[in-house]
Amino acid sequence: MPRQRPRRRRVRLLPLLFGALVVLVGLLWIGPGLLDWSAHRGAVATVASELIGREVDINGPIHLSLLPQPSITAEKVEVRDDADGVRMATAALTLNLSLGALLTGRIAVTHLVLDHPDVHLPWPLPSGPLSIEPPPWLAALSADIDHGTFSVGALRMTDANVSVVTGGVDTALAIDGTAQAGGLPWKASLALSWTGSDGSAPLHIALQSPGNPSSSFDLKARMTTDGMIDGQFTAHGTNLAAIFPGPEQPFDAAGRLRADGRQLRLSDLHLTLGSMPADGHAEFGLTPSRAETADKPSLVVSLHTPLLDLGPWLTSFPKHSTAAIPMTLDLGADAAVYGDGLLRHFGVKLQTSRRRLRVDALQATLPGEAELTLAGLYDPAAEAFSGQMKLAAPAPLVTLHWLTEAHFLPDLSGALLGLGNLALDAKVNANTARLALTGIDGQVNDTSVSGGLVLTRGADPRLSAGLSFGRIDLDQWLPPAWLMRPPRPADLAQALTGVTADLQLSAGELWLGGDRIDHALFDADLGRNGLNLRQFAGQYGGMQILAAGALDPKGVVRNARVVLAAPHASPLTSLLPPSLRNFDPSFWDAPFAANMTASGPPGALALSLQGSLGDLDFSAQPMLDLQHGSWKGVLTLQHPSATRLLTQLGFGYAGTWLGEGSLSIVANAAADHAGWSLSPFTFSAGLLHGSGRLAQARARPPEDRKILGTVMIDTLPWPAPQMDDPLPLGLLRGWRAGLSLKIGRVTRGLTALAQDVSAYADVTDGVLRLAIERAGFSGGNAFGTVRLDSATPPTLTADLALSGASLASKGDGGTQSLAAWLPVAASAARLDAHGTIQMQGYSLASWLASLTATAGFEAAHGTLSGLQLSEAAAEEKATEQQPAPRMPKRMRDSALFSGNTPFDAMTGTFSVAQGDLTLASFGLAGQAGTVTAQGQVDLVRGACNLNLTLQPAGAPNALTAVLQGPIGKPAAWLVRGMTSAAPVSTAAGATQGTQAASPVPVPSTAP
Repeated sequence: MPRQRPRRRRVRLLPLLFGALVVLVGLLWIGPGLLDWSAHRGAVATVASELIGREVDINGPIHLSLLPQPSITAEKVEVRDDADGVRMATAALTLNLSLGALLTGRIAVTHLVLDHPDVHLPWPLPSGPLSIEPPPWLAALSADIDHGTFSVGALRMTDANVSVVTGGVDTALAIDGTAQAGGLPWKASLALSWTGSDGSAPLHIALQSPGNPSSSFDLKARMTTDGMIDGQFTAHGTNLAAIFPGPEQPFDAAGRLRADGRQLRLSDLHLTLGSMPADGHAEFGLTPSRAETADKPSLVVSLHTPLLDLGPWLTSFPKHSTAAIPMTLDLGADAAVYGDGLLRHFGVKLQTSRRRLRVDALQATLPGEAELTLAGLYDPAAEAFSGQMKLAAPAPLVTLHWLTEAHFLPDLSGALLGLGNLALDAKVNANTARLALTGIDGQVNDTSVSGGLVLTRGADPRLSAGLSFGRIDLDQWLPPAWLMRPPRPADLAQALTGVTADLQLSAGELWLGGDRIDHALFDADLGRNGLNLRQFAGQYGGMQILAAGALDPKGVVRNARVVLAAPHASPLTSLLPPSLRNFDPSFWDAPFAANMTASGPPGALALSLQGSLGDLDFSAQPMLDLQHGSWKGVLTLQHPSATRLLTQLGFGYAGTWLGEGSLSIVANAAADHAGWSLSPFTFSAGLLHGSGRLAQARARPPEDRKILGTVMIDTLPWPAPQMDDPLPLGLLRGWRAGLSLKIGRVTRGLTALAQDVSAYADVTDGVLRLAIERAGFSGGNAFGTVRLDSATPPTLTADLALSGASLASKGDGGTQSLAAWLPVAASAARLDAHGTIQMQGYSLASWLASLTATAGFEAAHGTLSGLQLSEAAAEEKATEQQPAPRMPKRMRDSALFSGNTPFDAMTGTFSVAQGDLTLASFGLAGQAGTVTAQGQVDLVRGACNLNLTLQPAGAPNALTAVLQGPIGKPAAWLVRGMTSAAPVSTAAGATQGTQAASPVPVPSTAP
């Protein structure tokens, strides 16, 4: 039941007093101005205190006006708090009084005006609806409030210009007017009905923000006696950003509102934000804010939507969050759209205040299935965020592409092609100018990473990073073309154009093409001036690597330097061809050091290389033309002992071959895409000295490419390996070469074996073919071919000839005599010979054991020592005088086998097989007679078994002799009356007969 208004007392004396009223009006019109009403301030305040039931202070003047409307105005009025939280202060309070009531001695207020009041009401209201219903003594009242301020709990309205009507038939209180709340102007109306039998009263509140954009709020509820409000509300607006720190879009909302002593709660909340439907709830704290809790959230909002357009929210919410009421927002979405990417399982929990925005948790599944968790603080004034980030990206290149398209990051895809998976836990500091990740702890491509990086945004983005990796595999990060062929400086400079970075990267292991560098450090700066490599350092095996230098945008190298140092050079073996890895380990165990500098443009890059490997010193000063792929310069190798170096390289007999002396190689080298050349080059190794020109032409197909050139040797010592030492035949494999050889002298010790040698050597597929065009030997010319095949087993074949040589017992001018090579002493004015040889095996001993040869010779005008054919006739007579039976006669100290026999021609043919030499024919003819011979010689045991037929000049019969025993001094027998020797035991123990034969002419071997 609505409360009934008290009935007013009727005024019956007005007609009688009408005349007196005219006089009184005149007095009231003029008289008040002549009185001082401020002297009665205390009395007025006392009356006012009794009327409203709480203490009232009037600190300003009081004005009374009777005409045209009786009114009292008091300035600086304060209504004190009566321990219930209700208080008011106003600049001026004006009461319009009823003239009729005054005439009857009563005070009846008909209208109230408050100028700039400041009213504080507690929440909940102490008496519920009764707190704002008019008191009994004020059954009806109309009031105007000008520029007032109202605080109800934590709610505050300013610049309120409203009219208040009390004591209506249906409404106990009606308020209508305008006010400012939340920074927005509002047109507000409130209607509170009279209290019902249950103590509650219906309440209707309508708010509308005029203008464009517009917003409205409508609440229909009931207020209970304990001050709680419970009801349903609807809201509508054309711009969410006008009342909430969200994007500029229309909204609709409906739900249940409940307000108690602590909070205002919106439940069963259904919203449409733009085109986005959402459900949730909200809570607003109504307790007064204290100074120390002023920034604590008083509004808690929880929303969930199936699909969220994240872009507008990221643009508007952080910017306007500090201007709104401090709040906690829990926003979740099944999916969120940002840019061209779809984020799944998006959720954010944050708190706003007047100074900053705190992100308690932001979680989302980014494009590329990257799981992101973010927490921290955002300062809208500085547009800066600081916090903690966790990211797990199984396909980071997809995620980075989305971040680039969304303008979060510059395009880094070209430098991060090797990024396979990424997991990071890092501190984040970001603003509009830079993004910094510090304290990084994570994994990249299944290896650990730590450190920090800073990305400076803008027109010229710059990356600064200090990162430490457990392992980096450059095969994954570098472009495949760079792995096949390292980029030229100009290409590298072009690839780095537009990249600005300051990088300090380290790795426990750095892998490139299967090679590992330990403790690698890369410290460089990239920018408009190009690449400045401050330092690259690492360990390759036990070798220390240090590099530095600069590369400008045009590809010009400046002050580049590479230093290598190692206690032993074993790590270098993996960079060499397999044929060079099997050297003596002592060669690679020596200390190694190298220093290279480089400067210049790509077309003329000047290098300087100096280094040492043990006692081996090397240097080079090439000039590189990287634009055309060519270079040229001087190369030098030096070693104090050639024999020691060659022994380490696998030539075990070098000490006895080359003799003592240093090694030195100096060459003018050049190379380009068509081939390389050493022209000229000089060398010396012990007693070996020479020069030459070498080149490799690559214009041919790969199978026909060869090293071609000329090698001129002043003196070539005759190789003399030990009989059982393995021959270095493996060095022939892998080479394709054709060389013209010019040798001044071939020496054995201090004796010259050959002079003016001219030959051509071809090495192909492990086969050496040597064509000897000319070799001065013993006054004649030797020529022929030699073929050495390094296959299994190695085989040597030769076809050699000698023309115009001479046989002499002593050398002439230090030249080795051919007689020194023969088992018998002989001399001849001219000697021609021809023979073929075949041997196989891995050592000189195996070669001699497998020797197979055939040969023939022809000599003229010479002397055969050890035979005196003129004595053969005397021996024949002595044999004939012996009695029968005729037996072979042992010759002891016979003159026949002493002295010399001159000859006009001497010929012979023989063969060698399995260590046995078979003399197929031998013939000697001269003025003293003729000699023929056949037989065998065991070269292994040094024994012979020869049959000789001696025909002295003028003798009727021939004499047959048998020689058996050591080659140097065999035993001799004469067989009388026989033209052929009787069967005798050979030196090898086999019974064999030989037949005398006429001399077999040797084919001419003259060239």
